[in-house]
Amino acid sequence: MAPSAAQEEKSPQGALFDSVAQVENPVLELKRVTPLKMSLPYIAQRGIDEAVAKLYLKEVHFINTNTGKNYFAAGIKNVSGGYEIRNPYFKSSIGKKDLSFVPGEEGRGVVSVFEGIMDFLTYLTEEKRLRMPEDVIILNSISFLQRAKSYLQARRYTRILTFFDNDRTGELATEDFLSSFPSGVVIPQNQRYSGFVDYNGKIDLS
Repeated sequence: MAPSAAQEEKSPQGALFDSVAQVENPVLELKRVTPLKMSLPYIAQRGIDEAVAKLYLKEVHFINTNTGKNYFAAGIKNVSGGYEIRNPYFKSSIGKKDLSFVPGEEGRGVVSVFEGIMDFLTYLTEEKRLRMPEDVIILNSISFLQRAKSYLQARRYTRILTFFDNDRTGELATEDFLSSFPSGVVIPQNQRYSGFVDYNGKIDLS
């Protein structure tokens, strides 16, 4: 039997965050992880630059243990060693669900916080860049808002750029961040995709 994502070697990023038990999806079992290939048409549909996608996403092959059927999806590793996966039909996780963390090239006390991986990749696509100078946190679920906030407060970032959705949940998340940090530290960026629920909606071709 192939090891589950939870049985894989834990991501070194996990050491950056406090240990928090996250729910595992027992139905989906990781088979293998390969370079992004078969998911590229889906990524193109979402308007994401191919070079950007290949740098941050992997092709995650897995089996539904209830049905015995094999599937694949584009995925990014999270700080607990699990994978957050997406394909045209669903989004889920394999192994423990958690935040994803992408260290910046400069480490200059600035961090960008995105709700989802597609929002992060949309930003890079729009900006025509492959990497970020600042650190990046991808929530993967709005339920990890407090977890992300605790990490940011511990690290004492001087500037926090938020890319939350333009819906009520996103508004509440933005208000929460603004009230939790000193004035001027949190700088909401949702005006960049005004008129769309999320950042990817601005370039999504599907």
